[in-house]
Amino acid sequence: MHTGTYSFPALRLHQGEHTYYLIHCPLRLLPRLLLFDELEVPAPIRQAQWLDPAAVARWTRYLSAHQIVSA
Repeated sequence: MHTGTYSFPALRLHQGEHTYYLIHCPLRLLPRLLLFDELEVPAPIRQAQWLDPAAVARWTRYLSAHQIVSA
C-alpha cells in the first residue's frame, strides 16, 4: 500500500556557521515532488516555479560527468 510519502538518503553538512542538507532524489520523481495546487499559489510564485526539461537534461549530464566518490 502506497502511503504518499518518500524516503531519501540525506547528509547534513556544516560550513562555517551554516548547516546544509543534501538529499539523493531520483530525477524521475522530481515532477511528482514539484506538483502543487495552482489555486493556492500566487501567480508571481507560480511563474517562477517551472521545471525546464532542457535544464534537467543539462543537470543530469553534469552530475553524471562529475560523480564524487568519498572514501
